[in-house]
Amino acid sequence: MKKQWIFIAAIALLAACNNEVDDKSNKAFVIKGKVSATDAKKENLIKVPASGNEQVLEDSANLGKDGSFVLASNEKESMIFNLVFDQNRYPVASVINDNPEIELEIKLRNNSSEFAEDYTIKNSKASEQMKEYMKRMNNGLMSIYNWSMMADSLAANQNPPTQQPDSLLAISRNEAQALYEHTMSSIIKAEDPALAIFELGYYKYLAEGSPYGLPPIGHDETMDILNKTVERFPNHRAATAIRAETAKTIQD
Repeated sequence: MKKQWIFIAAIALLAACNNEVDDKSNKAFVIKGKVSATDAKKENLIKVPASGNEQVLEDSANLGKDGSFVLASNEKESMIFNLVFDQNRYPVASVINDNPEIELEIKLRNNSSEFAEDYTIKNSKASEQMKEYMKRMNNGLMSIYNWSMMADSLAANQNPPTQQPDSLLAISRNEAQALYEHTMSSIIKAEDPALAIFELGYYKYLAEGSPYGLPPIGHDETMDILNKTVERFPNHRAATAIRAETAKTIQD
């Protein structure tokens, strides 16, 4: 089960060159983009099935001299796609195919050919919402870490101890609760099934496998979220499959 959520939470990147536009324009999903100065030669489009099955290399293409690329897929069901340079392990961007054609501009970190400093998305509301959700979660986790470290430092250096470390830990717990509430709200507001499943899976992965003290999402709450997701998006096969697999895992 944990493996399933890890797959759901995966993130990566797509690419291709301008002279391939005509060959790919008839595909169900097309990404046109550009990346800032990079030594990378090739961009790969990785399909990340929400059901937790093995990720699939969907497309790849050489980068144009100006860093432009075009990637495409015939996948029509909503899901996450990661974009990855060359043989790199980590994605530079992630998108959801909620629109037949989206645009992507990637700005790499200084002295890095693998990690993006930022990327902008056009024509994909679900992709933008996923990016903003990840940003809020990452900022919140960093805040929890910093407050916890400050509390530990104060506790180790105070003799006799005071209440100050406890107050800092309380701030940390409040932030963890805020991330839980933000996730629940985001899932409810999600207008795309792949986005809703991603947010559920990513949060559960962090809550169950990290020391940040995030409030857990229990079995009953998980099934309630999945049931409502399937009700809202009855034609999304992956959501239906995940609900069935999760129910079976809980029963076993």
